[in-house]
Amino acid sequence: MSFEGVSRRQFLSLSAAATAGLVLAPTAAFAAPVLPHPLAASHSADVALRWVEGLFLAVRQERLTPPSTARLYAHLGISMFEAVVGGMPNHVSLGGKLNSLTTVPGHRQSDRYDWPSVANAAAWRVLNYDLVDRPAAVALLAELEAAIRQERGDAGVPSAVLARSEQYGATVGARLVAWIRTDGWAGTLGRTFTPPVG
Repeated sequence: MSFEGVSRRQFLSLSAAATAGLVLAPTAAFAAPVLPHPLAASHSADVALRWVEGLFLAVRQERLTPPSTARLYAHLGISMFEAVVGGMPNHVSLGGKLNSLTTVPGHRQSDRYDWPSVANAAAWRVLNYDLVDRPAAVALLAELEAAIRQERGDAGVPSAVLARSEQYGATVGARLVAWIRTDGWAGTLGRTFTPPVG
């Protein structure tokens, strides 16, 4: 790649854009590869924020303890990040970086994805597992998942892209559920806590 004929100002603008995940190409020398789908940054954070709010309502409704709540928020954040990391070229998966979390399924580079739908499906798969013993919370989050899925279709996302995105999100979620099962949490459920004396 040649930088000849590019001013310092152009170079700095392109560097900043690349860091932010934007695609700006005022010269042919800096032309970015054309992706079959928009980057995750081209979508608003609305779906992620609604899942955080939905989990907040579920936690409040169920009166969950702080340790349970912290675990749920961590799982939600990880699931949504892993779901959309394929649409963020400057980011890498947490697979191999978190304890016992091995490779998370990657997306097909040649296919188009709707990243909000991917995040929606992954978040639902993980929280549905985490809250399986809390039917009221599951029902609340099921409504959220269905509403977001309907909205993405109404927004004009082609049905094939929607189906592919939901399938990929569910696959990521299933991989994370398998990881979550190994963290020892299930063995603590139903056990009484005896405070130490002294």
